[in-house]
Amino acid sequence: MTPIFELCDGYVGKSTTLDPISAEIRGVAGGFVAATDYSPDGHAARAELIHRTLAELAGLRVTSEADRHAAEHLRKRLEAESAWHASGEPLRMLRGQFGLLNLIRDSVDLLPRSDDDQWRNVAARLAAVPVMLVSWCTSLDLGLEKGLTAARRQALESAAQAERFAGVHDALVTSYGDGRLAGELARAAALAHMAYTETARYLRQDYVPRAAEQDGVGAERYAVAARQSLGADIDLAEAYAWGWAELGRIEAEIADEVERVRPGASWEKVSALLDQSHCVVGADAYRAWLQERHDQAGELHGTHFDIADSLRTLQVAIAPASASGSPYYTPPTEDLCEVAAGVASSQEIWRSQWRRGVGSHLMWRASD
Repeated sequence: MTPIFELCDGYVGKSTTLDPISAEIRGVAGGFVAATDYSPDGHAARAELIHRTLAELAGLRVTSEADRHAAEHLRKRLEAESAWHASGEPLRMLRGQFGLLNLIRDSVDLLPRSDDDQWRNVAARLAAVPVMLVSWCTSLDLGLEKGLTAARRQALESAAQAERFAGVHDALVTSYGDGRLAGELARAAALAHMAYTETARYLRQDYVPRAAEQDGVGAERYAVAARQSLGADIDLAEAYAWGWAELGRIEAEIADEVERVRPGASWEKVSALLDQSHCVVGADAYRAWLQERHDQAGELHGTHFDIADSLRTLQVAIAPASASGSPYYTPPTEDLCEVAAGVASSQEIWRSQWRRGVGSHLMWRASD
């Protein structure tokens, strides 16, 4: 392994220690650690690791084409993360959907649970939920002091989400049964649920009155976030114009499809028609249908794509407390052996009927 690859490998290991929750969500293998520190000190430690790694990278010599690619990727990734830290984003890290609350909740659901040792990790993670939420609120408090605030609507939606999460782990605890860890799991879940409720109270009573009224973040913050998400700097005006053009194209396609289903009818009438004629009833039926559709992805192998055997098994399940209304995914573990405990959004089981079209909140993981 060259010095550049050793640096890359070392950074992944050290960042996993400092942020085990994100590492698990990405499927990075490593020993179990119960919590990530989301306090200002925790963010500072991660920022320092980034700066230290970039400084070390600058002093290494590229010895091959693979080295060049690895160094370029590491540098761009860490520079984007460094800009995010420098802009104060960790102190206003608050968003209603796919934010930290989701991450913490999912980090419990995604833990393996095949024996009591693994269930003990589940109990430890549940017990760590209050610690993580308090550390997060500490960062938000510092952001308020510094005038670095998230939008009021984001805070309100996050509060509503935290309220929904009170009780979200009960089914998981029940699934363990009456084994020797049942009491420990129940107590830890109760503490987690109390922490969700307290976080909702904090957001509504302490944060919302001081939050920003405006939803928009401005061009400078948006550019930092876009670079972090995409890994590249983009022309924001060009991307914005493209987005509106795509919206127009999609709306035109929708109008064409509506006309095909019922000529002259409105979208509302066609939607009601499809609700009656092309639906499955109940969450279990929807999950089974969606699983069947994704199992068919293997048929694309050799015709449209080359899909490795280890990536052809997908698992779909319902996330009862989710209300994001859009798909999300988690990657497989590095060894492609771990299958997630599931997640396709219930959206509170929309009228217990699901129109048969992929696009509801779905989560899959590959396995062998």
